[in-house]
Amino acid sequence: MEDLQENLKLQLGGAIILSQLMMKHFVAQGHGNFIHLSSIMGVVAPKFENYEGTSMTSTIEYSAVKSGIISMTSWLAKYYKNKTLQVTQ
Repeated sequence: MEDLQENLKLQLGGAIILSQLMMKHFVAQGHGNFIHLSSIMGVVAPKFENYEGTSMTSTIEYSAVKSGIISMTSWLAKYYKNKTLQVTQ
């Protein structure tokens, strides 16, 4: 549980905090563009067979964080629509 919480806090929580700070800055200056990068793993199921024979894995936390970033970006785009700001996935 501690590893899961730390992983989510750093990756998804960090993205949320950064987004809040950047959007506050953009609103204050009256313009801005913010782009989040995520992963295809945020929208499709993993292909576990791609990891066979390697030390790599596709963890559930990774997919959850990536889909969370996509969702958060959609939320920001909708919230800031028509406020002279642009948010892009």
